[in-house]
Amino acid sequence: MVRLLSRSDMVSILSMQDVIHVVEEGFRTMNLQEDHIPVRLPLNVSDKAAVALFMPAYLSASQTLGAKTVTVFPDNPSHGVPVIMGYYTLCDAVTGKLIALMDATYLTGIRTAAASAVATKYLARKEARRLGIIGAGVQARFHAMAMMAVRSVDEIMVYNRSVEQGEKLVQELTARYAIPIHFM
Repeated sequence: MVRLLSRSDMVSILSMQDVIHVVEEGFRTMNLQEDHIPVRLPLNVSDKAAVALFMPAYLSASQTLGAKTVTVFPDNPSHGVPVIMGYYTLCDAVTGKLIALMDATYLTGIRTAAASAVATKYLARKEARRLGIIGAGVQARFHAMAMMAVRSVDEIMVYNRSVEQGEKLVQELTARYAIPIHFM
């Protein structure tokens, strides 16, 4: 039976801590050369100034293979949908049978920020307590969550070209975290 996982399913299943752990393990095993993760394939949709990105992978330890498709359509807000959307197909690597079809929009956001959190864990100065966020989009929110998971952050500074969007992010983060958060 194929599992269909919506965005709300993904939000309820995935915690930032768990995703950081899985991403860290993925980085650790990446050099074992048992997995096959080719470079993503972009497909330009020139008449829409858009792009579709295809990212296949085979993971030998879990005997799974899958492909994530991410679409970036800048005009989507005029259609009432996000600029960036993603879908993931997961298959059994023994038979090729489809296991799950997942909304990967949330997955993409949390995984990208988790990768940054792993880098921060190992590369940032241990005493660093201030977080700077450039931009006020989807990734800004995920990165704030990810950095709070790996560091004791005392202050967040947000910079964004749009004052309105920057201040909106500051309000959201202030409601979530009990630390000073400033728009620069």
